[in-house]
Amino acid sequence: MPRSRYIPTLEDQRRVRELAAIGLSDSDIAAQLHLAVPKLQKLFKLQLQYGAAEGREQALRKLHAIAISGENLSALTFWIKARCGWRDTGATQSGTEVIRHLTILGQEPEPPPGEKCDP
Repeated sequence: MPRSRYIPTLEDQRRVRELAAIGLSDSDIAAQLHLAVPKLQKLFKLQLQYGAAEGREQALRKLHAIAISGENLSALTFWIKARCGWRDTGATQSGTEVIRHLTILGQEPEPPPGEKCDP
């Protein structure tokens, strides 16, 4: 007896998109829907792509908000490394030294305290 053809409902599409958004793997989503992974990927290709993109967007927006608030140095450091291409150099500088050497656009940088500035 042949198996009946699976036709995704709008509810299935919504569910797949939501599960992909929270980061569930294709194999876990397929298990929830009682489908083989290739079948899931064929039937729900767009929902898997859009859901994953939405989840990344939500996480990045939240991380960005935390990072720019200045209240979480770890989030700020991660954001700068991940999104701005900064890398650890192995140098041991305190956070105040790093901040002190940042240049504000349109202004001359001030020398660190205790250092003379040559005109």
